Amino acid sequence: MQFPVSHPDDGYIDIVIQEHTSRKEMINAMDGADEGKSYWLESQHYYKAEAYRVEPQSSSSYLSVDGEYYPFEPFQVEVHKGLATLLSPYGAYNVEFGLPKDHTGNVKARPT
Repeated sequence: MQFPVSHPDDGYIDIVIQEHTSRKEMINAMDGADEGKSYWLESQHYYKAEAYRVEPQSSSSYLSVDGEYYPFEPFQVEVHKGLATLLSPYGAYNVEFGLPKDHTGNVKARPT
């Protein structure tokens, strides 16, 4: 549920940018990961894009893509809509997504 509003065929890449935050906040967000709780963090910014380009600014660091070493050089990622097929036991893409509630029981708005 890292990307609770993603759709496999919408033609977009779901990107999350996480600001520096405390370990406690991230651990608390993991506690509700099955419900997409981390999506609602004020320190997390969620975008949909058709493509993005990464240009590393320093060569004295380590770059990883999906946890694997990647050469420290520019790269680009873009969507090729419709090149994959989704198989689902439900016959369609199915994700349950709950909206968080405040202390009064009202649905909270997503921070901007």
